[in-house]
Amino acid sequence: MNTNARNYSLDLLRLLATFMIVVLHVQLFGGLLQPRGLTLSFFPTILLESFCIVAVNCFVLITGFFMIHKTVNWRKLLSLVLEIAVISWIIFAVGSICGLRAPFKELLQHLFPTLSGCHWFISSYVILYVLSPWLNKFILSLNQQECFYLLGLLFVLFSVWGLNPKISLIGVQRGYSVLWLAYIYFIGSVIRLYTPLLVHPGKIYFLFSLLTVGYATLLCKFTFSIRWAMNYSSPFVLFASIALFYSFYRLQINSAFTTKVIKFFAPGCFGVFLIHTDLFLRPLYKHLFEVQGYPSWIITLVGSVMIFAGSLLFSVYIHKMIIYMVNEKLAPLIKTRIVPIFLKRAPSK
Repeated sequence: MNTNARNYSLDLLRLLATFMIVVLHVQLFGGLLQPRGLTLSFFPTILLESFCIVAVNCFVLITGFFMIHKTVNWRKLLSLVLEIAVISWIIFAVGSICGLRAPFKELLQHLFPTLSGCHWFISSYVILYVLSPWLNKFILSLNQQECFYLLGLLFVLFSVWGLNPKISLIGVQRGYSVLWLAYIYFIGSVIRLYTPLLVHPGKIYFLFSLLTVGYATLLCKFTFSIRWAMNYSSPFVLFASIALFYSFYRLQINSAFTTKVIKFFAPGCFGVFLIHTDLFLRPLYKHLFEVQGYPSWIITLVGSVMIFAGSLLFSVYIHKMIIYMVNEKLAPLIKTRIVPIFLKRAPSK
């Protein structure tokens, strides 16, 4: 496979990972993950959680794969920050009109969504993107053997070390940190650079997802919580993430129509994360499970499809609007008005 060409199968994985993230949050905000004993009705929740928990890792693996030979594009960074802000402001405005209320602290978080940290992944991802040129220089300075040695060492420290619930993880906070995202970025970059072979990745993804199911079941039985099994830094989750990435990496998409559809919808993935986890909308998820007569897993999947589809469509058009504003309005303004001001102030040699 030509790694210099755009791999749209990985953009398809980005769409799938985004849907998985919606499933995770529907269960989380819907109250299905509250600590309780192991019951037959709770098992589908564990199953869905185990097979979808790979989503964030896959998202960052894709970023590392595509970004290793690139640098920060200031237009893309400006577009990203503006997209986050505009979506947050629109939801805030609509929520206020509809009578939704939030504490003053949450109002401030809506005003500054990137800096406030109210969406941990949004803030961490932006930081990772800004730091990517230095990460790339470090990764490219290593040879293949050094890369794999370092990946193995960090795997033991960040992932294996945390299997015991009584041991604190070393700085990665169960995967909810910039440090863990940087490690996943590192793995994605190494895959791009050296393309190590992985045989039967689909079966490996299924196997390690089942191991996550088993570990979560044991924890639920003895601790009434699946918290330590359902984290991004779990070795089971990590291997399942890499295997799913490889499954799509090796997938060939030959249909021009399919490629066109993927190209249209993929840019909206980031906005979906922001929309469906908005502070105003989180309390509404519990109402999904007030529907009587259906198992919780069916409500989860149907609700996730609806939320994902609506958020994705909205996000795609917001993304197009922001790209137009940045490229056609803000970039020329910055280039012709703001940059000359700083050039005039710069001391002459």
